[in-house]
Amino acid sequence: MMLLITAPIALSDEAADETAAQKRKLVELMRMYEETGRFRGAALVALDGEILLADGYGLADERWGIRNTAETRFACASLSKQFTATTTLVLAQQGKLDLDRPIAAYLPDLREDIAGRITLRDLLTHTSGARREVFEDIEDLLVPHRSNQILESINSSGLRFEPGSEHAYSNVGYVIIRLIIETVEGTSFEDAVQRLVFDPAGMSNSGWQDPAKVIPSLAAGYDIIPSLV
Repeated sequence: MMLLITAPIALSDEAADETAAQKRKLVELMRMYEETGRFRGAALVALDGEILLADGYGLADERWGIRNTAETRFACASLSKQFTATTTLVLAQQGKLDLDRPIAAYLPDLREDIAGRITLRDLLTHTSGARREVFEDIEDLLVPHRSNQILESINSSGLRFEPGSEHAYSNVGYVIIRLIIETVEGTSFEDAVQRLVFDPAGMSNSGWQDPAKVIPSLAAGYDIIPSLV
């Protein structure tokens, strides 16, 4: 009979020293970025499953002098498109969506000459020909709209070019994807992303910004505007 005994493998002194040196370099680098005003936010660096750095830099709120931490939440604006795309691909994997089928199959209220020529793949890759914004006026962008109002706006605007022939960034395209996800899932877009992406990934601190709710640990947003003087 052969007996096999296993035990955790400890890092050698040399490997431990190298890891410690990497951590010091990261701390120094991020401190330099913070002190020169080139970065504010939170940073996490991991190597082979080991976290080398997890910290916040700069102020999360200028008015109250509250610093960012590793747990600070940030509004990520259009970076959220990656979660919209991931949700779409999960539904495609489940057989509920076809990336190369005309979206008329999912949104019958969209004009046929638009929906019959665009696929989900076109929308995901910004090659659909849809214009950049659903509503052009800034006042319209700041208020909520019903799905039928959004569809009416898209129907009235038409396409800028033949789908698949050019590339042009489009928020409209991702709004259409949102409507398709809600139609297929029979639930809100937020609930679908939570269930299909956030929950499986263990993203318990991620969610959606609701102006009517207080979100704990949410950083204020700031823009850097060049001086005109």
